[in-house]
Amino acid sequence: MKKIFMSILACGLLTIALCGCGPSNTPEDVAEAAAKAMISNDLDKFVDYVYVKEGTSDEEEKQGKEQLSAMLKAKTGNEEPKYTDCKVLNCELNDEGDKAKVEVEFTLKDGSTKTDKMPVRKGKDGKHVVCGGTTANAVA
Repeated sequence: MKKIFMSILACGLLTIALCGCGPSNTPEDVAEAAAKAMISNDLDKFVDYVYVKEGTSDEEEKQGKEQLSAMLKAKTGNEEPKYTDCKVLNCELNDEGDKAKVEVEFTLKDGSTKTDKMPVRKGKDGKHVVCGGTTANAVA
C-alpha cells in the first residue's frame, strides 16, 4: 500500500513539475519567440504570435493568419533571412500590464546588430501577442 501511495505521489509531483516548465507568456518571451520564428523563416509559426482583434471569430482569425502568412512568404520569396539571432534587451510594460514595448537586438549575418522595439499586448485569449510594428518589416 505504501509503494502505491508513493508511486501516485511521485507521478503527481512529476506532472506538476512538468506543467511548470511550459512556455512562458511574458511579453519578453513572446517577442523573442516571434522574432526567432521570423529568423528561422517559419512564417506560419510567426503569425501565431500576431495580435487578433477582439470579437474576431475563429474562422476569421484562421483566414487572416493564412493570408498574412502567404503575404509574408510572397514578400520574402526564397530569400534567406538577413538575421541570424536575436535577444531581448528591455521591456517597458504599461501600468495596466496589458501592453509593452519590447526592445529586441537582432544580429545580422555580417555580425552587426540592429535594435527594434516590438509592440506586444494581451490578445483576445489573455495571452501576449505581437501587434504590428517592425517585426513584420524585418522579415523582408
